[in-house]
Amino acid sequence: TKMITSSQIEYPRIFEGIDHFLDSSPNLDCLVSAAKHIVETFPRGRIVGIGQSTAWVLEAAKLLDPNPVRFTNVAFSGRFYNDNLEKDYYVDVTGIAQYRTYLESCGLSPDDIIKSSVVFVEHTQFGAGLKSFLEVILRWGLEQGYKEELFAAIHVHILVGKDMLGDHIPRIHPFKLLIKSGQKMRGSFLVSMSNSKDDLDRLVPQYPSWRWKTPFSTVCADLKPENIRRIRERIKTHMSRVLNPTKPSL
Repeated sequence: TKMITSSQIEYPRIFEGIDHFLDSSPNLDCLVSAAKHIVETFPRGRIVGIGQSTAWVLEAAKLLDPNPVRFTNVAFSGRFYNDNLEKDYYVDVTGIAQYRTYLESCGLSPDDIIKSSVVFVEHTQFGAGLKSFLEVILRWGLEQGYKEELFAAIHVHILVGKDMLGDHIPRIHPFKLLIKSGQKMRGSFLVSMSNSKDDLDRLVPQYPSWRWKTPFSTVCADLKPENIRRIRERIKTHMSRVLNPTKPSL
């Protein structure tokens, strides 16, 4: 008999994959709730997920929105800060330059953000990863002479566990000023969705700072097109169960 641990019950995606995860009605309800909230809160403009953590939510949002192309993801993995939000990792100049080139290809340079205003969507626990990503953007903007304009243009929308919002988010000052909206959700859903055992259920490649010197096309090779198609089809199929429930026969 195969023994199932409590962590496997709590975080099924890590061990069983996307189908097992979405077969859970509470998980599916949370996915639909998060996607609806984003679509209704931000009916216009660019919505950009940071890394893999909210990629499934934005994929679901595309199914609910008349203009799905406005939802995209930017690859970003890891962090420069520890759990106490003390900086413990530094990226060299070449790595930063390469990542900025990638951001430009995504239309996410400081100039691009100021011109179009962007809502970044992120799941955060301690805020270390979010702080790291925002630091890259803001330092770049400061070098170009932007400060107030960039702060005004960036809107961070967070998905956070119900027991974490008050305890953790205020600690990432001054970046907390960019967190302008959020949604409290079931913690087990967020952790299950955000952590991956391998690349089989990812829509966004892993792109930690130590890989920034690697051409992004090489990094993307980690993702197999057939896996991406399968994930999108699975989300669409499971979403249809909620959006178009079968009526009971009389």
